[in-house]
Amino acid sequence: MDRDASALQLESRPLLLGGQELSPLGLLGVGRGVVVYRVRRATSTEDLACKVFDASRATAFHSELAVLTAIASEAHVPGLPMLEANSPAPGPGAPGAEAQHLLLTRPVATRLEHLTSSSVLHIFHILSHLHTKLKVVHGDVEPKHLAVDPASGTVCLLDLGSAAPLSGSRVVLPEARARRYSGTLLFASDDVLSALAEGAQPAAPHPRQDMVALVKTACVMVHGTIAKAAAGRAEAVAQQLAQQPPDIARAASMVRSFWEQQLNASTAAGCVWSELVADAHNIPGSEDVALYARASQQLCGQLATLVCPG
Repeated sequence: MDRDASALQLESRPLLLGGQELSPLGLLGVGRGVVVYRVRRATSTEDLACKVFDASRATAFHSELAVLTAIASEAHVPGLPMLEANSPAPGPGAPGAEAQHLLLTRPVATRLEHLTSSSVLHIFHILSHLHTKLKVVHGDVEPKHLAVDPASGTVCLLDLGSAAPLSGSRVVLPEARARRYSGTLLFASDDVLSALAEGAQPAAPHPRQDMVALVKTACVMVHGTIAKAAAGRAEAVAQQLAQQPPDIARAASMVRSFWEQQLNASTAAGCVWSELVADAHNIPGSEDVALYARASQQLCGQLATLVCPG
């Protein structure tokens, strides 16, 4: 998420949740119809993250709430956001109360600037929990959603607004949300991109989609030249999606060609990362937990060798 002036102007306005006033202390991020603040209750010294959805993003609010509720029902896994409170509509007196939905979570994490072998291991642990215990895919693994809790040093995987249930999941999403892909296109897997490029039904959620996104994310974070190229391609893709109607097929084709160029097997780095992306695409479903665990552990070990030690 990126900052914008309109969100900055709201920082000094109080928010109400369950009759309690939340004091905004700073802006954590801004997205389409969503603003995330660092807030503090009047009765507490703990900082929390408050995600505010406007009326146009009600479906996204209910989807993320469903996943956060499922996370809270299981044993806590450090690195996943924990739901503190939620409100389909803030109490009377809050600015824009009739049009806002709030999610209050902890911890307040900051952007993860560098991937290390230990952080890779922990991210795989988080994804394994999502895939095998909660039976959901994160749906939007990308650099902006990898963070670290400054208080504990724990690596976090944030923003579950694009999560989608796997077969057998107890998580139920609004029908409108379940029918479309809402992740970051630049890090999408081939099955997702092919469906979008062909105008077909969205690809069924599968663990491979998170694994491919993580490998591509690592590639961008490790290689500065690829990161620079990715930023340029992301801007071009955004222009396609901003058209009316959005040219989703063109955007998906642009992403596929970008990765074909970056993972060109004629270079040593391209060959290594190309093989890793291919391995990520071959991750099995999580129905067979043992098979999934073996494949994901192997991929994790390979990826850990390509990032900074530590």
